[in-house]
Amino acid sequence: MRDAALADHAFLVGFEEEHLEKLGACVAAQSMWRPGESILLRGGVADVCHLLVEGTVAIEIRSPGTAPQIIQTLQGGDVLGWSWLFEPHLWTFDARAVSDTSAITLDAALLRSAIEDDPVFGAQLLKRMTKAIVNRLKATRLQVLDVYNH
Repeated sequence: MRDAALADHAFLVGFEEEHLEKLGACVAAQSMWRPGESILLRGGVADVCHLLVEGTVAIEIRSPGTAPQIIQTLQGGDVLGWSWLFEPHLWTFDARAVSDTSAITLDAALLRSAIEDDPVFGAQLLKRMTKAIVNRLKATRLQVLDVYNH
């Protein structure tokens, strides 16, 4: 059954009703984090995808002996996590709540199965995920340029 919050989520605007139904079947939880709480840890198992509803999340990278470097800040309406799409299904970044944050958490195994079972659904979801990945890469590039320009 379709989760009513899915239809209103900015990441899913224009998604077909039948595809919202498929996503609704993948909802694992409504998640919440307090400021400073870790959401994802690099190297951890990527078994979920978070559709941020409200709040702010910092995507970070860490180097030994240095403070975490924020490469992008996400808000309600953004998607958090794409490593669930690609083997070995391990997170490639850390993510931390900056403010009180809530999300619709989707089960990655169910998502991958739905993508395989319905190529049209898969294409629509992957187009949206690819856009998020491209935005993350652009943000990372800008951060790297900023670090080396100082």
